[in-house]
This record gives sequence, structure tokens and C-alpha cells, in this order.
Amino acid sequence: MSARQAALSVAIACCTCATSFILPLPARAAAPSIAEVLNAGWDTTPEARAAGERAYQQYVKDHPGDRQVLYAYALVKMQQRQYPEAVKLLEKYLAIESSDLYAWRAKSFLSMLLRQTDLSLVELDKLSQALAEDMAARPAEDEAVQRRRRELQGMTVSYLGRMIGYLEGPAEGAVNRATLTAAKDKIRERLGDTWQEIFNSASSAVVDEYAVLATAKDDAQWQEIAKAEKAKRERMLEIERQAIALATRQDELKASFAKVEEEVAAENAEYARQDQPLADELSRVASEAAAVESDLNNVTADIFSLRRQAEREKDPILRARLLRESDRLAGLAARIDADLQVLERRAAVVQRDRAALALRHQQNLAGYNTAAATMQKEFKTIETSLKRGASERAKLQKPASGNTGQVIALNKQAVALTSYEAFPLEAEKQRLLDELAAP
Repeated sequence: MSARQAALSVAIACCTCATSFILPLPARAAAPSIAEVLNAGWDTTPEARAAGERAYQQYVKDHPGDRQVLYAYALVKMQQRQYPEAVKLLEKYLAIESSDLYAWRAKSFLSMLLRQTDLSLVELDKLSQALAEDMAARPAEDEAVQRRRRELQGMTVSYLGRMIGYLEGPAEGAVNRATLTAAKDKIRERLGDTWQEIFNSASSAVVDEYAVLATAKDDAQWQEIAKAEKAKRERMLEIERQAIALATRQDELKASFAKVEEEVAAENAEYARQDQPLADELSRVASEAAAVESDLNNVTADIFSLRRQAEREKDPILRARLLRESDRLAGLAARIDADLQVLERRAAVVQRDRAALALRHQQNLAGYNTAAATMQKEFKTIETSLKRGASERAKLQKPASGNTGQVIALNKQAVALTSYEAFPLEAEKQRLLDELAAP
């Protein structure tokens, strides 16, 4: 086996062990408390959320400035499906620990999950920068730690490849093609030859998986289209037969309804002739009442203003003068109010006359409506049925999409991020717990 093949085999083995590596993390003294934060809120129930929040706030209070709890609680928020809160915690953590590969992976994954693809691409680039720095570092570590570091690097390369593949396949178009190509090239440049092969393989795997899912969706869609087209043809024939029968019955109703409609029209015309003068009178009275009410409001406002001035006035002579003027306006207001009441009574009389006329009109129409009601109801029902049939016929003339529940579900699966890359929350929690428990 060549050296290149041996390196490739090691790298692939690293990718398959993505959840088994452990690297040292700071703040060991706070391990029990951080473990409590992780365990207390590790559920989606309101009780778990409240317990996790209490544990987190208590830890922050006892250990101000500790950064490790930010990442731990971000994992809790991801478990609780509170992604925006998790994003904020990761942002705070990465502002301090800008080289943490685990955190950049979580942050870029969340951005992609929340469909912030441009931001996720930037974060993937930052993850690749941190990865390149980690690869370039040569710390004095024992063999076991070095092995775990290589495993982390392999997992990160595979993750980068699959996320880029997701943008090239299932999420194609979510990011400008030129921007995506440039970012992909930059990431590849930071990797060695062996890692580039892993990166390319992971990226191509996602595109291939997408092709399989998309093909399954397309096959199911074509089958649904064939069934839909057959059903459409049968339904079109049925609609045509129904339309002919409904149109014939509609003509019969039109002839019967026409005579009743003429008599109703005559009655309506007579009613309108008698009601119009009353309506005009009511409009005139209402206009006068509005003008009088406006005057009353103005006088009332003046009275209120004078009384307020009198309350503030210290000079007894001026105060008496203001009160006299207020009393004079009060008398005027009373007369205006009396005029307004007269207009209101006049309006009530007109309204009563109109109501009596309307009642007589309804009584006169009762005989016509008895005969017309049944015909009109049937006629409208026919019209509705014809319109519904025409609308359905127009829809049936459009090509069938085949978008049934099964097809929609397959399409959602084909474009979902989690179909290709799932964040290993449980494994990451355990990794962190193991690190906290390590001596």
C-alpha cells in the first residue's frame, strides 16, 4: 500500500469515528455544575426548560466569565429546539473561543438549518480556517491525544464536504453560485491532498444521495400524474352532462320567474316613489341636527374653558366675570339643546313613517315572494352549480402536478438538511460529559 493510500485509509477511519474523540477543555473545576446544566435541561418539556435555565443562571452567577458553560447550554437549547437562543450562546462563545471546531460546526449547522445559507457559508469558511490552524499546529501531545485530534480533523473535513455538497445539490440556488464556488475553492486550498479527497468524497456523496431521493420523488410524481389525468378525463365528461341538465332546468325557471319579477319590480318602484321624500326629509333633519350639535359642542367647550379659567383666577372680580359669562353660555347651551331635541323628535317621526311604509311594502311583497322564493333558491343553486362546474373544468384543464401528500413528503425529505447531515447532539453531550468527568 502506498503512503498516499495509507493516509487516505486513516482519514476515512477518522471520519467514521466522529463521535468518539475527546480533547481537553478548560474549567475542569466547574465540571459538576456544567454537567448539571446539561442534564437538567435535556428535554423539550416546559419543566425541563425551566430547570435548565435555573441551573444555567445559577452557574453563571457562581462562575462569572466562564465560557465553557456557554457551549454546554447552547447544546441544551438545541436539544430543546430553541435554535435562536442556541445561536446567541454560540456567538458569545465563539467571540472568545474562535478556534473551537466543535462550536463552529454547531453554529454553521444551525445557520443552515434556519435557512441562513449565506451566513452558514461564511461560518463554514471560518471553520475551515480554524481547521487549517489546528492541522498546522504541532503541540507536544501523547499518541492517544494526537489520534483523537486526527479524528476530529477527519470529522470536520467530512462535515465541510457534506455541507458544501448540500448547497450544491439539495439547496442549489440558496447561495450565489459564484460565491459558493469561491468558498469551496478556499476551503479546499486549506486542506492537504488526502483531506481534499475526503472533502470531495463527502461532497459528492450528498449530491449522489440527493439524486437518489429526487429520482424517487420524480418517479412517484409521474405515477400520480398518470392517475390524475385519467381521473380528470372522466370527471370532465361528468361535468358536461351535469351542465346540460342544469342549463335546461335554468331556462324553465327563467320563464316562470320573469312574470313574478316584473310584479316585484313594480312594487319596488312604488315603494321607492313613496319612500324617497321621507328619505330626503330625514337627510335634511339629520344635517340640521349635526349643525346644531356642533354649535352645542362649541358652546359646551367654551363653558368648560371659562370655568377652568375661573378656577385658576385669583382676582375675585375677574372670577365673577368669568362665571357670569359661563352662566350666560349655559343658558345658550340649554336653548341649543332644546332645538336639538326638537330636531331629534322630528327625525323620529320621519323614521317611524318610513318604518310603517317599509312594513306595508314587505307585506305587499309577501305574496310575490312566496312564489318567487322557491324558484329563486333553485335558480341560485343552479347558478352556483354551473359556476362550480366551470371552475372545476378550468382547473381540470391545467396539467396535473402530481403533488400528492406522498410526493410532497418525498420532496421535503430530498431538500431537508437533516436527510444528509444530522447534528450528533447526544454524542456531543456525552463527549462533553466525559471531558468534564475526566481527571
